[in-house]
Amino acid sequence: MFRKDSRTKEYTRLAWRIANKKLPAKTIIDEVSTLGNEYPIEEAASELRGTNCYHGWESDLRYFLYRYEEYLSRKQGSALSEEIWQQIWRVSASQTIEHILPQSARSQQEHIHRLGNLTLLPPKANAKAGKKTFQQKRVLYKENQQLKLMDEIIDKRRWTKAEIEERENRLLDWAIDEWA
Repeated sequence: MFRKDSRTKEYTRLAWRIANKKLPAKTIIDEVSTLGNEYPIEEAASELRGTNCYHGWESDLRYFLYRYEEYLSRKQGSALSEEIWQQIWRVSASQTIEHILPQSARSQQEHIHRLGNLTLLPPKANAKAGKKTFQQKRVLYKENQQLKLMDEIIDKRRWTKAEIEERENRLLDWAIDEWA
């Protein structure tokens, strides 16, 4: 979530040691925890709040929303839709990331790429959504309700800055709980 890859720290060396030195589980947990201490999840969430979570973070965003979908599925006692996720993972992230409030919404440009305004759809559904209004998109989202993350969007009558901020806060609060 800090937009850093494995070259930033000692993750690659630790991975090599795990694979080649057969480290005990406790050692692995302790060393991963030590590496993560420098990047507290609360700070990562704070850095993402109100920022562009689309450009340069597409693959991470897709993984983030996949993990959120896993959480929602567990919470509802259902399984992930493997067919839909295969469609999503098969193509580039930009073909599956959907802007709930369309990118063409000029009056809300500063909120377009915020985490709370981004979701995932299978590529064909994402292409159909295009520049449609929120009301038109809701119909399309209902057709893709196999994705649990659609439920919290479909329930809304409108999609404004307030809804974007509320969803962004919910997603980041979940991330803090999940990865603390």
